[in-house]
Amino acid sequence: VCDTLAALGTLLTFFLYLSGGLTVGCLYALNAVNGLMNTFQQPAADVSVSLLIPKEQYQRVSGMQAFSGSLVTILAPAAATAVLAFGGMPAVFLADLGTFLIAFLTLALFIRIPAPEAREEADVLHCALEGVRYLRDHRGVLDVMLFLAAINLTASVYQAALPAMLLSREGGSVTALGLLNTCTGLASVAGSVLGIRPVITLK
Repeated sequence: VCDTLAALGTLLTFFLYLSGGLTVGCLYALNAVNGLMNTFQQPAADVSVSLLIPKEQYQRVSGMQAFSGSLVTILAPAAATAVLAFGGMPAVFLADLGTFLIAFLTLALFIRIPAPEAREEADVLHCALEGVRYLRDHRGVLDVMLFLAAINLTASVYQAALPAMLLSREGGSVTALGLLNTCTGLASVAGSVLGIRPVITLK
C-alpha cells in the first residue's frame, strides 16, 4: 500500500511535469508524502524478511540487502544518465513506474509471507512499554540504536546538502556528483561483502 501511494505520487509528478505545473512546492509536498510512506514501509519490509528467512541467516541477508543497496548507488548515476539521454525526463518517470510495477507484481503473485506466531493482543501503549523494558534489559541494543540514530541524522543532513553544495561550487558538475556517488557506493559494497561473510560473529 505504501509503495502504491508513493508510485501515485510519482505519477502525479509526471503529469505535473507534462502540464508545466510542477513547482518546488509540489516537490516538497510529494517528497513529504513519500517520506511518510517509507516510515511505514521500511519496518514492514524488515519484519517480512525476518518471517521469510531462518534466524541463522539474518546477518548474511542483512549484508546482502546492504550490498544490493550499494549496487544501486553505483549503478544509478550511469543508468539514470543513459535513460535520460535516451528518452528524456518522461523515460525516467516511466522507468520508475515500471520498476514499481515489477516489484508490486512479484510481491503480490509470487511471495507468500508466513503468518507470525500467534500472541495475545495488546494495545499500542503496552507494546511500547514492552519495547522500553527490552531495551532497558539489553543495554547493548539500546547503545547500537542510539549510535545509528546519530549517524542517520548526520547522514540525512549530508545527503540533502551535498548535491546542492557540489553543483553550486566552481568546478562542480553533474559528472562530479555522479563520480562521488559511485565512490560512495563502492565503499558501501566493500562493507556489505564483509557483512555477508563476517569474520567475527556477534553473540
